[in-house]
Amino acid sequence: MRSATLLLLWYQGGVIARTGSVAIKTDNVHYKSDLMLNAAVIVALVRIRDRRTWRFTGIGVAIAGAVTYASLVATGTSMSVTYVVDIAALIAQLFGGSK
Repeated sequence: MRSATLLLLWYQGGVIARTGSVAIKTDNVHYKSDLMLNAAVIVALVRIRDRRTWRFTGIGVAIAGAVTYASLVATGTSMSVTYVVDIAALIAQLFGGSK
């Protein structure tokens, strides 16, 4: 299953590079966050005997930061596209392109 997710992430990366699709980019962020979270849980389960559990908190915070950053980048891209469409519609209305 893990190799299928890695293959999907690789394929999505190519699609994003070719198309710049915001939908695929956000889906890619979702799969990456799932993969990071699953890896962190496995590491935590393996290292549970380690008394320094604060490390797990740090890993969780790092994952949350990475997912938040990637989500903000994707949201910013999406908002930019939305604003461009809104401006184009406004220009069309101003110049009689659409009634």
